[in-house]
Amino acid sequence: MKHRLGIWGLFIGLWVLLLPVLAQAECPAIVETALAQIGDHCGDLSRNSACYGFDQIVSSFSQPQPDNFFSVPRDRADLVQLQTIQTLPLNIEEQQFGVAVLNAQANVPNSLPGQGVIFLLLGDATLNNGVAAENATELVQGIEVTTIGDTPLYTVASLSASIQEIVPAGTSLNADGTIVGGEWVRIIDDAEIVWVLRTALEANSAIDTLPDVGALGRTPMQAFYFTTGISTATCQEAESVIAIQSPENLTVNLSLNGVDIEMGSLITLTNSTLTVHRGHVRTSLGQVVNTNQTLEIVLDRSGNFIGMGALRDINEVEFSRGMRVQNAINQVAVANDWSEYDIVPVGTPLPTETPLSPVVSRPGCEAVHTVQRGDTLFRIGQRYNASLPAVVQANQISEPYIIFVGQELCIPDVDGGFIGLAGVNPPPDGSVPPDIAQTPEPSPVDCSGFQRVSGGENVISTFSWTPVPAADEYKINIYDTNGALTASRWYKAPTTAVDINMGEFATGGMFQWEVEALIRGQGVCNTGRSPMSPTPSRGGTPNCASATCTRHIQPISVAGLP
Repeated sequence: MKHRLGIWGLFIGLWVLLLPVLAQAECPAIVETALAQIGDHCGDLSRNSACYGFDQIVSSFSQPQPDNFFSVPRDRADLVQLQTIQTLPLNIEEQQFGVAVLNAQANVPNSLPGQGVIFLLLGDATLNNGVAAENATELVQGIEVTTIGDTPLYTVASLSASIQEIVPAGTSLNADGTIVGGEWVRIIDDAEIVWVLRTALEANSAIDTLPDVGALGRTPMQAFYFTTGISTATCQEAESVIAIQSPENLTVNLSLNGVDIEMGSLITLTNSTLTVHRGHVRTSLGQVVNTNQTLEIVLDRSGNFIGMGALRDINEVEFSRGMRVQNAINQVAVANDWSEYDIVPVGTPLPTETPLSPVVSRPGCEAVHTVQRGDTLFRIGQRYNASLPAVVQANQISEPYIIFVGQELCIPDVDGGFIGLAGVNPPPDGSVPPDIAQTPEPSPVDCSGFQRVSGGENVISTFSWTPVPAADEYKINIYDTNGALTASRWYKAPTTAVDINMGEFATGGMFQWEVEALIRGQGVCNTGRSPMSPTPSRGGTPNCASATCTRHIQPISVAGLP
């Protein structure tokens, strides 16, 4: 009897030792099976929609949904109503691995049919939609506009940008949006995006009806907060990651964790890294990340990206990650017949590209300066020993000469000699000679009366605040019981009151909230956080983050696996 027990104990011991080995072997197979099915599950994926790629996914919506809504692979959800989406990590026992695919429009024109920005969520990855349903911009097909004279078409909305071509008077162009208060008009020219000054076009009142396609004109999920799991995956294939790919040859604008970025065409995100696999990323904090480079992400306590991380070359793990997500996106692109996507065969080295420099030469400019925090025109003029009147004229800056972080300024005649702007008093410390005027600092914004008024007393209640006259946008931040940022919502001015369902947020029973006032995407005033208050009882499913949350735990068998 003792002999049998000894053999049985030895068998159990060996089995315990083998479990990690078996799990290690099963891990890649489960992930491979999940990824192999997303092409089939996510075909015919329309713009501004999400696809349930593989089990398991937890989601919440701004409007109540049926019990079985968005609950199994192949299901679809509208991004306008989607508030949060979380794919769950690998579960060896249930043989599950969460996968989701989103097709977001961002600022991709309607005239480019079907094309969008593809989000791929793998493992423990979460997206929190920062664009409220009632605030989402709807892009239009476009209107016909006509040039007055010989008109330059710029690659970006700036006189310091490169000129793609000059078209003659009477040329008809397709316009679908404006930016910078309507001063610049977006043109779709032979499937490419270019920009033209409105003053170069014949008078056309229809231009006033075009949507803002800049920071104030966000489409669903164009602004978001993300997190990925921090636990170690059973195998590298099962790591938690978010991949984003834009259509080939298109640069798109997104806002992630509080910072605006310009990107194209493939990046991956984890809690600590932003890696560019093709193309580039330029942040509004002045950082530039090129192909095969990684930016270490640094977040503050609120989850905002503060941009202090180091920039380094891609490592082998990140390179393999890029090939893995590209393979998965390839399958979705083929299933949807998205010919505009750059489908790269797995195993093919990623192409090298000419690095994008933060400061590059452009026609008519000897330098281009990316505005950093603390910059003023005066300091920039001194740095380049340049004429401020010339800088103001080259960049069409009008009084009171406000500049913004991330803005690119054309600097003509570098080292031609500093010339100030007349009519402005020198600083009191005497640091500038009396005969040279200082360019004023950006006009101060009066934040003295900015405060919270009401919000959060009931499950669905009105959050309100006092206005800031200069603000063009407001952002509400919700914090959980630990003081960590749970969600943000953006609203266009002059809105100062919105109805919010507190059941949308997993705050842990207590919450705080604040409002930020923004000018062109930059925070200028903050109400400060409210006292910590109990989250109103919401009822519903206790395992969910909200009353409109759907959580589905029924195991679904994976073909070919025990």
